[in-house]
Amino acid sequence: MWLHVVLTQMPTVQFVQFSGWGEPFLNRDLFEMVAFAYRYNGAVSTVVTNGLLIENRMESFLISQLQQLVISINGVTPESYHQMTGMPADHFVTVKRNIERLVLEKKYYNDEPLSEISAALGLTEGRISQLH
Repeated sequence: MWLHVVLTQMPTVQFVQFSGWGEPFLNRDLFEMVAFAYRYNGAVSTVVTNGLLIENRMESFLISQLQQLVISINGVTPESYHQMTGMPADHFVTVKRNIERLVLEKKYYNDEPLSEISAALGLTEGRISQLH
């Protein structure tokens, strides 16, 4: 596993972010890597996701050593989401539903490490007015 190589070469690493090169939740080894980083040197792990696959793996990351989850939301309405991402507008509704469910489910896992759930909102100048 590449993470083992990185952490053994740089044992003072305190933070590991899983993002870029596609959706992290598509990697079947994601939670194994998060657990390894935590066990190896207590590294804080962050996953940046588009939020579409949260429901499929919700329990997995609620009981994992994942400490921070950032959901990238590129738009504030289904229409602006589609314009920003080129993805179907109904994906916005799925992401919103996944976030709402995640917040509710997190209440049942209070002792678990997931301490921070945040959203990164991608906007263009023309879409800032949609926030009002």
